Amino acid sequence: MRSDGELEAFYRFVNNDRVEFDDILAPHKRATHERALASQDVAVVHDTTTFAFDAETTAGLGHLTSKKRGFFGHFALAVDGHGATLGVADAVTWVRKTLRKRKGKLSGSQYARLPDRESSRWATVVDRVDRSFGRSVVHIMDREGDSYVLLAGMIAKEQRVVVRLRQQYGRRATTVPAGDARTLGEVVAGGRLVFERHVPLSRRRTNPALTATHPAREARLATLHIDVTRGQLARPRYVDQALPKQIDVNVVRVYEVDAPVGEEPIEWWLATTEPIETRTQVERVVDWYRLRWRIEEYFKALKTGCAFEKRKLETLEGLRRALAILIPIAWHLLSLRDATRATPDAPATMIFSERQLNLLRAMSKRPLPASPTVEEALYALAGQGGHLLRNGAPGWQTIGGGLEALWWAEFGYLIAQNERRPRRRAEM
Repeated sequence: MRSDGELEAFYRFVNNDRVEFDDILAPHKRATHERALASQDVAVVHDTTTFAFDAETTAGLGHLTSKKRGFFGHFALAVDGHGATLGVADAVTWVRKTLRKRKGKLSGSQYARLPDRESSRWATVVDRVDRSFGRSVVHIMDREGDSYVLLAGMIAKEQRVVVRLRQQYGRRATTVPAGDARTLGEVVAGGRLVFERHVPLSRRRTNPALTATHPAREARLATLHIDVTRGQLARPRYVDQALPKQIDVNVVRVYEVDAPVGEEPIEWWLATTEPIETRTQVERVVDWYRLRWRIEEYFKALKTGCAFEKRKLETLEGLRRALAILIPIAWHLLSLRDATRATPDAPATMIFSERQLNLLRAMSKRPLPASPTVEEALYALAGQGGHLLRNGAPGWQTIGGGLEALWWAEFGYLIAQNERRPRRRAEM
């Protein structure tokens, strides 16, 4: 904000009880749905993240851990068949008022009896997305979405899903069409090999919070086998007995052969409602799930590029309204970065207006050609956020800072030209 008055106006806006999170986000959701209409195939990636803040200065926060306070957000990110991010199709937030035992420390029956299971929000968001899109989309979920209640409900509604199973080898399952009682591990191991892929894996650093599920690894070229089978997941004894006794799913197993000694081999068990009769169909399921990582990048754009967790607001509701403002900006940052990686040599006019390019040319200490590429323009943008060429590719902070600087420069230019204040781009 340029003045104390503008800052006070912002505080009044985000602390106004008549302003709702969903109302702020609604225009971006509508624009996301409109972009999806132009795509033949659309996937919606679901995931939950946490937002941590200082509980001493912000009222209304809940428990994240025994030491951290904040709130949770569940997001549905729309992606087209070519991997382009279309926007946030839906988002919900909530707080934990009491410190709850981790799900892994509860028995299945104890978790099923919880009055407000957080997993129920997955089904709520799936239903809201399908209603708003008015068409069939593929819902992509990580292991957190491996819930019999959720999958049974989606199958009953003929909703499409690709979900990574938790690889509980001893789970009760049967084969289709034989119907013999077996474990899930036995069903998956009996799959039919469809094809082999060689996939480069990037180096992954150690994250103490994720060591169990995402251990560190060195870069390597992995040889993956892809098997398929049809099976039935049996209803757990602790869930509502009104649910079907079993549900039919197609299972795609992706597993690494000949992994280096000491390295954790790649292995995914993907349960899906998508067909798996041909190699093309199976490849499509695998490629859909590979898009799940896009939402992790989106969270980085939101938390690092937009620095959401550094916001100093005094109430939970104020933070939620600020989040709704930043959600489309984080999408814009991700779109800029993705365009640079996918089509670095494309004309910069694909993501910037001519006026913005002229401003970047005038602002940048790095020469910008008369007809720059997407990559050249992004580096010029990141330079306004403090990026140095010797540091390699620009990160979220420098891209975010550069975009803010460009918007302010454009705003000042329009004032000088006696034009009215620009509206942000329609798709935001």
